[in-house]
Amino acid sequence: MRKYDVPQIYYGDWRDELEPGHENYWWMIGTIATWIGYALEGSIHGAQRESQFLSTISVHQSKEKFGEVRCYCHFANPDDVQKKYDAQVQSILKRNDEYHKWKNGEHTPENRWVVQSYESGKYPLEVPTLEEFTEECYFKDAQWYRSVYLDAIKLWPQYEKAIVSAADYWELLFKTEEEQDVYFDKRADETRKLAAEYEWEDLSERLEKIEKQRQFSCRVCGF
Repeated sequence: MRKYDVPQIYYGDWRDELEPGHENYWWMIGTIATWIGYALEGSIHGAQRESQFLSTISVHQSKEKFGEVRCYCHFANPDDVQKKYDAQVQSILKRNDEYHKWKNGEHTPENRWVVQSYESGKYPLEVPTLEEFTEECYFKDAQWYRSVYLDAIKLWPQYEKAIVSAADYWELLFKTEEEQDVYFDKRADETRKLAAEYEWEDLSERLEKIEKQRQFSCRVCGF
């Protein structure tokens, strides 16, 4: 059971009678959903003319539904990952070329920190495979997802239940490791009961999948 730091404002049906002061509830939840949707994709503007994105999350729809925030999305969108990957590879190749020129005495960087980096032994840099880069993007997207939702809760703590309850990746939003363990232990127990009832032969595989999800959640949450 999730514990809340402040009393919650939560309605699940448009027919519910709203308490005084809650008249804008439905609009507020929809607005929060829109805010989260924009934040998940993480568009920023800097010196460059084109927009840059802090994530490779693809948001399909953001809205209020049954009184809850609904942001339908997935991590590591292939098109966005490919674009970032191509830019990453070009950057690595350029830096490696500059390193080889330094090593051959053809170029001396003005910045001493660059020379120290060359002398550290990490060069030439290794070019990751697309699969490795995609896994990295997925993990960073999961971290960004958690960060955005936690920011939303800080901004609107009284709506935390409405924000979190229907989150696509609810398992990334735990406050404590104990809360996380309760959730995954319950899932494992329910899976064992169903396996016994329906005589599943792949129980070990199902439990292994749950455990991998637990470990991934631990990494993202920093437990």
